[in-house]
Amino acid sequence: MESHIRSDARPEALRLAALVGIGAVALDLALRGAWAYTLPRLGLGLAVVLFQARSFPGGLRGMGFRIQAEPRWSYWPRTGVRLGLAVLGASLVVALGLWLVGSLPPLRSGFANAGEALPFLWQGCLWAPIEEELLYRAALCAPLAVWLGPRITVLLGGLAFAVLHLAYGNLGPNHLFAGFVLTWAYLRSGNLLVPIALHAAGNVLVLLLNLILLAVA
Repeated sequence: MESHIRSDARPEALRLAALVGIGAVALDLALRGAWAYTLPRLGLGLAVVLFQARSFPGGLRGMGFRIQAEPRWSYWPRTGVRLGLAVLGASLVVALGLWLVGSLPPLRSGFANAGEALPFLWQGCLWAPIEEELLYRAALCAPLAVWLGPRITVLLGGLAFAVLHLAYGNLGPNHLFAGFVLTWAYLRSGNLLVPIALHAAGNVLVLLLNLILLAVA
């Protein structure tokens, strides 16, 4: 698996950067989403990546804060659709398995009324992709990818993203699969904007699904 997040820093520096990222994510999980969509959470992510940037060539640019995306920007719209379909397909397989054993929870809208859509648009489709990708992709996965390799990092990134949504109280199989996909996209593109955009697009679809479920309820 190819990763465009690379570093030739000393192993000790990379381990320290990775431990700082793990610590930041552990703190975020300990707060159980209580400070989601706040400037302090965003500030933590920025402070951590600024510290870690010393271990990457070009500083922040080496962690994915750059204009160029690999292999090229035009590669990602179609790939993003394919990745979204893969997440949907895998989630449906899990849902089918739960249905067969009688454990599938009822499908209902997460909105009590249509007025909740606008706050979700701001929080879930704009703010959350930025602050969560900053912490769970750049701060956590950039040093891990160089230290442990991209395959293990994709696994750990997906698990961390699932645990985050468990802390939020809305864990589903889609969060685990989305975590794998977002981590892979970050490492493959070498650009943090790619997983941010994919994350935002996925949450827009969640918004639309909730509105549809609300309308037919």
